[in-house]
Amino acid sequence: MFCRYCGSDKFIVLKVNRERRYDVRRRSYLPDDDIDTRLIVCDVCGRRYITETMIIAEIGYDEQRNQQLTLSLTDKRLKDE
Repeated sequence: MFCRYCGSDKFIVLKVNRERRYDVRRRSYLPDDDIDTRLIVCDVCGRRYITETMIIAEIGYDEQRNQQLTLSLTDKRLKDE
């Protein structure tokens, strides 16, 4: 992630809203079990941004095959709906 103003990739997290998504139209936070929202500030120019973070995959290990497995959680959510 880069700052849109100065191009820096250094940010400081000011606040984390667990299980909340920011709705730009309503200008408020809405409940969402899959997303955490963070208020971040660029360490160079001071611009503030809102970011959303979500777990998209789980990494496991198959002992029979001796290999790492990646299980997509986004596909699972689509199947449940």
